[in-house]
Amino acid sequence: KIKAEIDSHLEKKATVESTFPQSIIIGPFLVITDTVRVALAKKHKDITRALLDFLVETLRKETTLISEEFNQISRKLFERPNCIEELTEQREYMKTIPEIVATHQSRIDQSMGEYDMLEAFYYQLSDEDFESRWNTLGWPHKILSQIGSTEEQLQVDEQKFQKKLGEDQSQLDDKLDTLQLIVAGFSSRADLNKAGEIANEVRRLMKDLKECQQQATLCNQRERLFN
Repeated sequence: KIKAEIDSHLEKKATVESTFPQSIIIGPFLVITDTVRVALAKKHKDITRALLDFLVETLRKETTLISEEFNQISRKLFERPNCIEELTEQREYMKTIPEIVATHQSRIDQSMGEYDMLEAFYYQLSDEDFESRWNTLGWPHKILSQIGSTEEQLQVDEQKFQKKLGEDQSQLDDKLDTLQLIVAGFSSRADLNKAGEIANEVRRLMKDLKECQQQATLCNQRERLFN
């Protein structure tokens, strides 16, 4: 639509310049009309320039918005997981990125087409707008490349978390062995004078057993995520 408006005003400007006389004779008088011709041509030129400036401003806002959205994706990909749960969540998010990129690609294609139109009208972009144009064009490739490097890092993280899980399970087994020995020792303690002391030890034992149960549940959940 804006291209049609620009074409219309450029055509009118050309028509004015080619058909409007510089002067006309009315009876005995010579009327100079060149000033009017120049003013009309300038009016159409100024409108054309204003339309182009408006298009550039619109593109500036659109490419800024697109870049902000891609920057959010990029920052998310740079985040390092602290556990297998976060790593799994990261991978699930990464599966959605190609579709997000495809959605933005149509907006990028439209913006690039409008930049091409500006070039066709010999509009000179500022350095900032020029850089924004090409940065926006390169975002999809940058993100898809970043997915690859992020997955490589996640594989390293996964091995680290898996090793940590093995260590946690080993420590849990050792702790359970110790608690079993403590439980077995209670059978030989029947001194009623130490009933209070024994009761306190039982409470501590129950607390430790509950923590071990919670840790075992967590280890099982994490083991399933690895599998």
